[in-house]
Amino acid sequence: MDRPPCQRKFEIYIPDNYTTHSSDSPKLIFNLGVIDLSEKWDNETRDCFH
Repeated sequence: MDRPPCQRKFEIYIPDNYTTHSSDSPKLIFNLGVIDLSEKWDNETRDCFH
């Protein structure tokens, strides 16, 4: 399989109650599970200029 050059980029939504913007530890831990990076994601793009 030929892949285009540049780095792959995609977003994963994490709900606000799993994040913190301070030095405090988050109250909940978001379990993302296993990410299969060999597959193409629906919202995947390429970033050649970073």
